[in-house]
Amino acid sequence: MTDLKPVLYDPLCVSPVSSSPLSRSSIVGGQNASEGEWPWVAYLKIIPVYGRPGEYFKCGGSLISNHWVLTAAHCLDNAFKWWESEVVLGLYKLDISNKHNVTRRMKNFIIHKNFQKTHSIFQGSDVALVELDRPVSTSGNAYIQPVILGQSSDRFTASWECWGTGWGDIDNGGKRQRLSF
Repeated sequence: MTDLKPVLYDPLCVSPVSSSPLSRSSIVGGQNASEGEWPWVAYLKIIPVYGRPGEYFKCGGSLISNHWVLTAAHCLDNAFKWWESEVVLGLYKLDISNKHNVTRRMKNFIIHKNFQKTHSIFQGSDVALVELDRPVSTSGNAYIQPVILGQSSDRFTASWECWGTGWGDIDNGGKRQRLSF
């Protein structure tokens, strides 16, 4: 059995499989999340350099501190207007803004030096950091909190269950408007 080091450690979503009756794999579908259930989820609105007005690409990420978001490198590897692109935190439903939403612009971004994309195939190190233009307040805000990062001594084994979140596909044609896991 191979042990892997965790990048993100989430006490709500990483637990020994034996303690949870729910075990499945799902990329399309999933379950609706409750508002505030995943307070570190970030919604990235990435403005392409050569896009039409109002056009943007969507990606997810995780708030790891009050001014940094962890995301996938492939979200940031094409030409985009990072200075106009936004990160929305506290978002629950895409079609409804609420008082918990906080929007920040990207100040900077760092793509992992070993990230490679060949013919739309991602070959390892698909990790990037986004620096926010100003910090977000997480004190007393249950809807926006950084994820708990793993320690270098932590190890994942095959008996651990992990969850993904986002606004992905409902089925082979529909998109979700509500955060899912």
